[in-house]
Amino acid sequence: MEHELQIELRDKEGAVLRAIGMVERRGFRMQTCHVEKPSGDSQQMRMTVRSARSIGVLQRQLERLHDVISVQRRTPAAPVKTVQQTARGTAK
Repeated sequence: MEHELQIELRDKEGAVLRAIGMVERRGFRMQTCHVEKPSGDSQQMRMTVRSARSIGVLQRQLERLHDVISVQRRTPAAPVKTVQQTARGTAK
């Protein structure tokens, strides 16, 4: 199953690597990862992970990391169908 997480991290050296390491150690495969630094002293990290394991366990483990401010689960966006795919699905 695929899950999307939004993680707010303190802007500290090694914070991103510790979060990624936690994901891998808990048996989740990272599909995508995007980190940006808005204003202030925090970083925003969005990642999509895949595993049959419970995402709740990973969320709680990430929340325990010292540099993590918050973790939110998001529903991954459904793939967008092209006009051609839609036409093929409705034409009989």
